[in-house]
Amino acid sequence: MDAFVTRTPGSRKRRLLSQTSTPLNQLSSQNQTQISSQSQTPSDIIISTTDNLENIVEESIPFLDGISRTEYVDKVSNFNAEDELSAILSLLELGDDINNVIPGVQQIIFDEDMINERYRLMEVDNTLLDYFTNPNTELVFRGNFKDDLTLCTNEKTFKVKENHTSKTYLLFPEIKFVDFFDENNCKTLHKTISQGVLRSILTLEEQKVCNTKVIEEYFKNSQLQSFFSNNEISLQNKIITIHDLLNDIQLSEKELIYCFNKLPIVSENGMYYWISDDYQNEFFNTLINAFDDSKFEELSIESLSFSLLREAFPERVKDGVIEWFLKCFCQLDEENPLKYCLLKDKFILCCVKYLIKKVNIIKMSEFTKIVDESLPVGLEFDKKKHLKGLGVIHTSITGDTLQFIDVNTLSNDIKSRMKQLFAYSKQWECDDIYPFLLDICGDIKSCDEALIKYCRSVKNGGSRTYVGLKYGY
Repeated sequence: MDAFVTRTPGSRKRRLLSQTSTPLNQLSSQNQTQISSQSQTPSDIIISTTDNLENIVEESIPFLDGISRTEYVDKVSNFNAEDELSAILSLLELGDDINNVIPGVQQIIFDEDMINERYRLMEVDNTLLDYFTNPNTELVFRGNFKDDLTLCTNEKTFKVKENHTSKTYLLFPEIKFVDFFDENNCKTLHKTISQGVLRSILTLEEQKVCNTKVIEEYFKNSQLQSFFSNNEISLQNKIITIHDLLNDIQLSEKELIYCFNKLPIVSENGMYYWISDDYQNEFFNTLINAFDDSKFEELSIESLSFSLLREAFPERVKDGVIEWFLKCFCQLDEENPLKYCLLKDKFILCCVKYLIKKVNIIKMSEFTKIVDESLPVGLEFDKKKHLKGLGVIHTSITGDTLQFIDVNTLSNDIKSRMKQLFAYSKQWECDDIYPFLLDICGDIKSCDEALIKYCRSVKNGGSRTYVGLKYGY
């Protein structure tokens, strides 16, 4: 239907079909016009208008390459607009309520350009509509060509999925509603051109978990490798700036910066570097030796500062690495803003990680001895606290055995990861399994939801023990 009549409040709704102009006739007339215009030069294009019809301001506004709606419609159609309008309005005389009706006629033009896929429909939740329509909200699609489509704002990240529907959506620049028509414009033929035919909708799913594996892979050619290697030469393979990160990493700027605070990444002179595991291990070993060295008497686990650490490390160690250590592994002294104290549990956990990666599987008694000999005076190893997220203890009559679990080798799919974890151990306490799930679940609440969905559990006093996957998983 290419023409219809709106109604005033209280009157009957009428659907009127134009017999002289249908979508099929429109397409036919467009094709004829296009064929005839091909033989003419651009200056020979004739724009036919009807002087007797009243033009409204809205339809004179350019909408396609600076051309007005009326001009465009007249280019692709060759019917007499005045006769068309008269034919439609004459149908109103068939009713007995003509005096109570203000006619309003709209013509919908179906143009071949409407299948150009220039536009896409996106479904936005009501709670996010104001946020998306706010002119201060910047919307950016981030990532490379091989990545999944991701939409980012300054604060949030959304995965974009395309859902095909059984419906067909027609996209128009405008539609005149009943409150638009009055006695001044009711005898004007209002034309609107379809801008698209769509059979799919883009949906958004907020991404709340930072994929650290992707970021680490991105930095594989820009890492601080070792104290004893020429880092300045090795880092020239790939120089990474904040603009590179925002272009390639599919995260909002706020989430990206927050994620960096949890990763071994340093910034210096506008460039970002990843601190490799070997570099971190050398850093911690050097610091442990400095704690036990009488040369650095003022340096202790209870008294740290940038200047003291700078003296303990060679010049080739970047200042940004020392600042990263103070930010991630130390707590600011409330009485002295220039002094820090060591976060003991976090420091021990990091030291244990480097030791357990070397042995993979080892007797618990032997590993405890190795750790105690490696830690500085004043720090003690506790297997209940300092093995979380690093390994699992197998109990047997011959003694406990420690097995290393590398989180980076586990699947990103929650169900597959559950299977992997229960392959390492037949049962898990809540506090022991959480560290192996947080990187893909995001928080404790999401971890609990995943455990309840996939796992069988038994109550063990005031806590819950998970004893395997549910049947069907």
